[in-house]
Amino acid sequence: PASSHIARDDGTAPPRDQVLDENLERLEEMGFISCEESAQRAFRFRHALIQDVSYNTVLKKRRKELHEIVCHYIEEAHQGHLDEFYELLAYHYDSSNDVESALSYLIKAGNKSRKSSAGSAESALQHLHKALDMLESVTLASDVHAMYKHKIYDGVGEAYMDLGDYEKAL
Repeated sequence: PASSHIARDDGTAPPRDQVLDENLERLEEMGFISCEESAQRAFRFRHALIQDVSYNTVLKKRRKELHEIVCHYIEEAHQGHLDEFYELLAYHYDSSNDVESALSYLIKAGNKSRKSSAGSAESALQHLHKALDMLESVTLASDVHAMYKHKIYDGVGEAYMDLGDYEKAL
């Protein structure tokens, strides 16, 4: 959930905001979150259920907007090394209204997973199959659709090759 990124140690802390700071302080006083002082203040929910309830109280439309805001922040703050954030960007764009960015980052996350270490072909396939499911559920211009489909199937084929499943790779 978007709210979890207030609590992550992945360098995605949002810019300071007075209203946000006041609300976070109130939540900390009530014992729902804890503050960890570091280079950037980080907040953690004390329990996953509190995080889930907090996330689900936000209207779906607003959640999608917040996910997209997080994506833009990550892209701006980490321009030189976005590859470290492909999975996170895929997650947030998948939870936003920006289908093309979601597809792009799901494909990038899949390809990164496949190339990173042994046993990661399964992770790559998860990202790529999610991208394929998304692609089949949206309407895009035919050339854009074909371009994403080609990239997805190329990655899926390579992942199956990595697994030694040559039949599925075809």
